[in-house]
Amino acid sequence: MRMSKKLYLAIGILILFVGIGGGLFWYARPSENKGDDLAAQQVVERVPVIVGVLIPQTGPREDVGEEMRAVLDLATEEVNRAGGVQGRDVVLKYVDSGCDPDTAQRAMRELIDVAPAAIIGGICRSESLVAARIAQGAGVPFISPAAAAKEYSEIGNMVFRFVPSEVQEGEAAAEAAAKATSTRAAVFACAQDDCRALADAFSNALAVRKIPLVVSGTIATSSQGIGAQIKTLVSNRANFIYLPAGREEAQLFLDALSSSSLKAAVYLPRLEGEESFRYASNTLVYELRLSNPDGTIILQKLAERGWGKGFLSQTTYRSYDILKKLADALTLSSVNNLKTAEVFSKISDWQGVADRYSIDPQTGDLLKASIVPVIVPNQAQ
Repeated sequence: MRMSKKLYLAIGILILFVGIGGGLFWYARPSENKGDDLAAQQVVERVPVIVGVLIPQTGPREDVGEEMRAVLDLATEEVNRAGGVQGRDVVLKYVDSGCDPDTAQRAMRELIDVAPAAIIGGICRSESLVAARIAQGAGVPFISPAAAAKEYSEIGNMVFRFVPSEVQEGEAAAEAAAKATSTRAAVFACAQDDCRALADAFSNALAVRKIPLVVSGTIATSSQGIGAQIKTLVSNRANFIYLPAGREEAQLFLDALSSSSLKAAVYLPRLEGEESFRYASNTLVYELRLSNPDGTIILQKLAERGWGKGFLSQTTYRSYDILKKLADALTLSSVNNLKTAEVFSKISDWQGVADRYSIDPQTGDLLKASIVPVIVPNQAQ
């Protein structure tokens, strides 16, 4: 019996030494094997972070898509030069929305297939709603610099935007109209659905305040057609004009207004802070004003890269800021193993963006839409 215990003890000691020896042998294995493990880890670390970008590369907002691509490429280059996301480069995957819901749906499926960390985009109303719902269903954060549809923020917690809803903006414009004396309002909107939704929101807000809407319609696209619309405004004594329209249409309208006898306030819900925009000298023009990145610096950087335009839309400026803050969020998400959408509502940098744009980081809604008058030089004298 005693011999048996000693035998068991000897066997146990032998097993222990064999285990220790095996471990030491594994640790001291040839360096090329350890190098293979390290190389594999480095390969994982070098896998790029894909960010999807849904922009109109064709269709009615192709010009905005072109601007956004130039600015997002610039921002991505700067992010990667600064170290990327935990040493991984950010790579943008562009798809064309065409400002069309069916095209956007196909494009979003293409983006989801490449497993992006997040998606930036959504310029037109219908495409934004379709894209946001697909992103929410796939669990991918979707951040829009321009989505104004009221339903947008109701889609889910993966959806963010950097502008007020059409209802909020309509309310803000109606408040401005209510402060004027004997307001007789008019609205001319572009034919696209986002312009029409803004016009409807403004009309509804006027009705609540019992402010008469004396003229409404689709803005003309020619100087002759707009001239006829100005005459209608004059005959109806309109003095507050809501103008959700594209840049070219709005400029034609303001040029025609400047040469008319009509004195009115004009609110441009789609053209905040446009550089090189000519304002009518006999008109008080209102814009929605959000704090944006320094456009002069961004334009200078783009000019150095061969960019020929002297202005950018505010949607484009916001896209630059979104990409930069998204990189911050992805970096912290990687470190803390949190979902990017969760990080958006936690990190200080994103909170800073939310404060700057007056956005509730939990819902993506702009807390308060406000408009400010643009002082035209002729009026200031």
